[in-house]
Amino acid sequence: MIVQQAQLGPDGTCKGIDTILRIWPELAQQLKVLGYSFVVRYIGTGPSALTPTERDIITDAGLGLMVVTFGGKNGWLPSKDNGHAKGLSDVVHAKAAGVMEGTSAFFDYEGPGICTAYTMADDINARTDVVADEGFRPGLYNGFGMPFSSDQLYKMLKLSCYWKSCSQVPDVAVRGYCMIQHYPPNQHVAGAQVDINTIKADNLGGVPYWMAA
Repeated sequence: MIVQQAQLGPDGTCKGIDTILRIWPELAQQLKVLGYSFVVRYIGTGPSALTPTERDIITDAGLGLMVVTFGGKNGWLPSKDNGHAKGLSDVVHAKAAGVMEGTSAFFDYEGPGICTAYTMADDINARTDVVADEGFRPGLYNGFGMPFSSDQLYKMLKLSCYWKSCSQVPDVAVRGYCMIQHYPPNQHVAGAQVDINTIKADNLGGVPYWMAA
């Protein structure tokens, strides 16, 4: 098992999915046949969280694997202490799922309560520090309701990897996004409900990193 930069096709992009569903062997094989290159799966607790067995199913099928955290309930409130605690939890769950250091791990941020960009940045940056210190590559899934402008996304966060949700969200100034979630969500591919995504190099040449066989 290795961690490598996302492998882009001749057109400079590659296609993949994210899903809350556990991936089974036949689905992984079908995704590969249909031209998908990667899967993004959730780390955390509960029946839909990534396991080491599922990790191997995905990579053994020739697909890249990245991970994303579960988002908070609508109206949650950010803080530096919250971000630090979430980062510690992220590391525990990533290691429990067998995620290798160097893999891109995205934070699902969406639907907060009333807050400022500064408070949200404190939360994200504290979380980033913890996860990066443990060897993972933090990224932001920029979902609905976030308080940032385009400039603030780039200037206020200690991140170099941004994933655009299918919600209406601002661009990231200077850098842009390296992964884009397609609209509409909840499409059906090979008998599974998934969201479809495209990876491309961002404006500064950055792409995420995935685990591969």
